[in-house]
Amino acid sequence: MSSLLSGVGASAFYSTAARSSLKTSSLLSASSSTTMASASSTSSSSSSSDTASEFIKYVHMNPIQRIRYDYLKTHGLTEKSLAAMPASERNAIEDEIKKQIEKKLGVKLGNISTDAVASVDITV
Repeated sequence: MSSLLSGVGASAFYSTAARSSLKTSSLLSASSSTTMASASSTSSSSSSSDTASEFIKYVHMNPIQRIRYDYLKTHGLTEKSLAAMPASERNAIEDEIKKQIEKKLGVKLGNISTDAVASVDITV
């Protein structure tokens, strides 16, 4: 009988230890999740302010600047990357942008470069 009681006592001890371990594990997991959520929130907040800033810049662009911006973004380019290209490649892209401007706005730009046109303030 005494061995049966000691078995029950041991079982109760291990059960209590297991519950304690489970609680500690849950607390650590919750703490880790909170830390990760906080980091994600900070990243999301930064991303959100970048998006808002980008939107504000876009809203203040004239139609030609928007067409140029949209073309570059669609093709994975920036003004910096465009400027760094060899002249022949850059000129081909500038011609494509010019065609887009002429098509979307129904105007003829002739020999005017698109970056010169984009810098002109035309408020509609």
